[in-house]
Amino acid sequence: MHNAMTKTDYVARITNATPLQLVIITYEMMLEHIRKTKQALEAQSNVNKPDAYRPDIKFAQDFLAELMRALDMQYSISKDLMSIYIYVNGLLCRAYFSKTLPALEESEKILNTLLSGWQAIESEEDPAAASVIDNAQQLYAGLTYRNGQLDEVVMEQENRGFRA
Repeated sequence: MHNAMTKTDYVARITNATPLQLVIITYEMMLEHIRKTKQALEAQSNVNKPDAYRPDIKFAQDFLAELMRALDMQYSISKDLMSIYIYVNGLLCRAYFSKTLPALEESEKILNTLLSGWQAIESEEDPAAASVIDNAQQLYAGLTYRNGQLDEVVMEQENRGFRA
């Protein structure tokens, strides 16, 4: 079963992400919204909210549009990805209007395949690759005991975030 990440989890990952990791995070968020859309359609018997699936499918389309905008069309791989993204967007439109699962399942399968490819590339990425956000606070996960209680520790930095 898939464990959904919270907004805080995504913010923490985005803050320290490389450009390649941002692409992967975008795919993950898009797939999460597709899964939520599928769940809403499967539970469509809810008469009070017959269109409960629509916000999530729109979010998935928004993430897909962001991936399309980020393509550098001077490379042939970008043209191939654009064709795939246009096809997936058509599937999402079909699911939006027909309220059926097959188009969502096909789009999910395609996007999972692409995500696997990006993750394989990430495994070869230089571990010292720079974060997209300069001077962002580095997040360190850790727990400590204070006064007999387990507590979370956040290491603070001065002058964090964007520089003007």
